[in-house]
Formats: sequence, structure tokens, C-alpha cells
Amino acid sequence: MKSSDKRQKGLAGAGATWGMFLKVAGSKTDTHGSNEEEWVGFDLDGTLAKYDGWKGIDHIGEPIKPMVDKIKKLREDGVMVKIVTARVAPKKRSDGTVGEDFVKVEWNGKKVNKFAREFIAEWCHENLGFCPEIVHEKDHSMKELYDDRCKQVLPNCGVPIENVLKKLLRLEARREPRTAALRRLVLVE
Repeated sequence: MKSSDKRQKGLAGAGATWGMFLKVAGSKTDTHGSNEEEWVGFDLDGTLAKYDGWKGIDHIGEPIKPMVDKIKKLREDGVMVKIVTARVAPKKRSDGTVGEDFVKVEWNGKKVNKFAREFIAEWCHENLGFCPEIVHEKDHSMKELYDDRCKQVLPNCGVPIENVLKKLLRLEARREPRTAALRRLVLVE
């Protein structure tokens, strides 16, 4: 079976109408048996905060209003939200130890370690009004992730959503009916 045939079968199995596409794309999260509360993750650099190149752990860009509004709204609605950022991932330090990045800062006349997590917490309190849990990886309870580097894939089809949307926009520009346009999406390159 050719790969385009497999994709067509996958889309047909998911429902070959526009409404069904939206249903599949927005389906409930399978938490792989986890009893933990579902949560929504937000990347920091480039998603919640403007990012124009690495300037050190003590620099976090200006807030990006639409995403700041989104995380605040979800929290107000009772949804658990988390910051998901590589800034707090364990790294090998110059002294050979492994742990979260830190810098030496002056505090009460002494040099102390200030960790990436502390800079993020300050930024969150200042720009969000609260500080969600800060993590560096997803788990089975993650429901959604907002991230400037992720590429979402149509479940069980292996087709990037970005490609589907680009193809749909081209087809819509030709004014093809949505059902015909969706059938042609299996040819996404």
C-alpha cells in the first residue's frame, strides 16, 4: 500500500468531513492511565516571552500578550497550567556537577547562587500575577502544549497539521467545497 493510500485510509477512518477533522484534532487527551490532574503547558522563550537570542538565564523577554492572556484565562477557569522550559533542565556544569543553571549574584553583601527557576518565577509574578509550576518535560497528564517550536501531527496519520492547513488554505482559495478539499488533503506533501 502506498503511503498516500495509508494517509487516505487514516483520514477516512478519522472521518472525511471538516467537522470530523475538527473533532479528531480536538479530541480528549489519553493520559495513559495516569490519575494525575490534566494540565496545559506553556513554553517560555518565544511563546510567553519574546525571544531574540540567548542573553543568559537572567534575561527573559517582554511578555507576549495573547499567550499571557491565554494562560491567565485557563487558570481562572480552573485549569492547571505549567511553564515547560529547557531553562530548568539539568545540565552538566563547568565544575562537572549536573543540575539547573545558575549565576552568582550579589545579595546582602554576599555572592549567592541564583537559579534559572528563580528568574522565571520573578518574571511570572511580575507578568502573570502568579507563578505556575515550572518543569522541563511533559508527562502523561499534559493535555496541550503551547510552544513556538512544536509541530502538531494529525493523530494516527503522521501528517503535520501545518501541512494540512496550508493545503486547505490553497484549496479554499480555489473555492473548492470543504468536503472535496478535505479529501484532497491526503496528498499533503
